[in-house]
Amino acid sequence: MADGTTIKNEHNSQEEVAYKLFNHVAEAEGRSFYPHGDKPADREYILQTFAECLYAVKNPHARK
Repeated sequence: MADGTTIKNEHNSQEEVAYKLFNHVAEAEGRSFYPHGDKPADREYILQTFAECLYAVKNPHARK
């Protein structure tokens, strides 16, 4: 978090939180998971974006 606080949720794994973040990022970027969308999310986008989300969740202080 920007203010240095950490949110802890005992019910979600880091991977689950990263997946939820990934979905928010994809939505914010207008990505579609269907080939007929305006900006389809290809394999590279999906894997790269999820990896970035997982890194952000596991290392929250690494991002500026």
